[in-house]
Amino acid sequence: MDNFFSHFKSECFNLYTFRTSKEVEHAVQRYIHFYNHHRFQHH
Repeated sequence: MDNFFSHFKSECFNLYTFRTSKEVEHAVQRYIHFYNHHRFQHH
């Protein structure tokens, strides 16, 4: 879980400026989908 938040901060949160909590919510939802389905996972 810590790894997810580390990647989220560097790959999403630090790259964009959010004006509303809804924008943050949508970004988190999109990133979770990307992280679970499209991002290369190191095993």
